[in-house]
Amino acid sequence: MCRVPWRAACLLLLASSLTESAASLPSNTFYPICGNYCGKGWCGGKIVEEGEACDFGAKPFVHPLFGESCADACCKQHDLCCGKTANYTSCNGEMEDCLKDCSPLEVQCVVPWAQPLFFPVPLLTLAMEIVKERCCASECTE
Repeated sequence: MCRVPWRAACLLLLASSLTESAASLPSNTFYPICGNYCGKGWCGGKIVEEGEACDFGAKPFVHPLFGESCADACCKQHDLCCGKTANYTSCNGEMEDCLKDCSPLEVQCVVPWAQPLFFPVPLLTLAMEIVKERCCASECTE
């Protein structure tokens, strides 16, 4: 009975920890989380920042049994927003909204260095909720 509140608190703590850890990394540090687009400095399945260096032609990760990752598709849209939009203050909030449309049971967002492990959508959603007011991976300058 009390497993659900404990689990939610644990996920929130982990999301907060991961988010703060990623945000405090030097700007030249990559932090792949899952799929081809989720993570700091992880874009198009390569260690590159969002923007012109990223291969946006790469598809979101496709799991051989479960299909395309909804979460990774959201991360791709986030990377497009952060890399090609002059005003990127809304990118994190848009990604949070996108993730809310994904199934919380999705297993397609596979961790690149630890397959077949996957990154849970609720944890990604919580992480984006925590950084919603930020400008992509950094503090807003305005």
